[in-house]
Amino acid sequence: MDEGRRGLHRIVTGDVDLERALRLTDAEREHLFVLAGQPLPGPGIMPAHLTPGLQRLLDQLSGTPVSVYDAGWTLLAWNPLWAALVGDPAGSRGRDRNVLWRHFTGADGRVTHTPEDQPRFEASAVADLRAAAARYPRDPGLRDLVAGLRAASPRFAELWDGHGVGTHERDRKTVHHPELGPVTVDCDVLTTVGSDLRVVAFTAPPGSARTSSGCWPSWAPRISPRVCSVVATRRSPCTSRPSRTPPPPTRRSPR
Repeated sequence: MDEGRRGLHRIVTGDVDLERALRLTDAEREHLFVLAGQPLPGPGIMPAHLTPGLQRLLDQLSGTPVSVYDAGWTLLAWNPLWAALVGDPAGSRGRDRNVLWRHFTGADGRVTHTPEDQPRFEASAVADLRAAAARYPRDPGLRDLVAGLRAASPRFAELWDGHGVGTHERDRKTVHHPELGPVTVDCDVLTTVGSDLRVVAFTAPPGSARTSSGCWPSWAPRISPRVCSVVATRRSPCTSRPSRTPPPPTRRSPR
């Protein structure tokens, strides 16, 4: 009994992805929390549950790299094209999936910002996190994340102490793919009503080479049929490593 409850605790606290894989309804998810002996998320606690509708949307947007984050910018879900472009995160857990933690601690990855875009991204993302912290004052994971970032990054501490509050809605970044080379993408952030999750879609910047349909860059057909099929069917943790291709002389940023 205790061992089973410990396993359920790992699911509801996000240590394993079974809850998302099962695509539980709200009622089924509440029952899972009861079985695990954990309190249900309530006011002041950050939502981290993908509704079946949002999961279906993610599944159907197969031609665009899409990922989903909670209000603290921890990665919750992604589609195969996103993983094929940025790198499969299936083997990462906890803070290794958090955008701000990876950026401000200098974690290895494929993504960079230009010197002009990086300060804007940092200020916008930290202001968004501060707004989330105000909405979810009882969330222990969010408090721990902020405390850890303040201790680990003087730059984050400087921005946090500036007390800026805002919403992170868009970004531009370059993904250094091991086969395609540098790929610049625009990132549009959509916030879901009710669950406060962030759906991030990569789109082609104006003037990029497009496919014949005009909806995505010309490199997409080269990456999706071969690489995405592998990512989509993989069941074991990711064994690949981030690209070691030397990027331009800019600081590495998160996914």
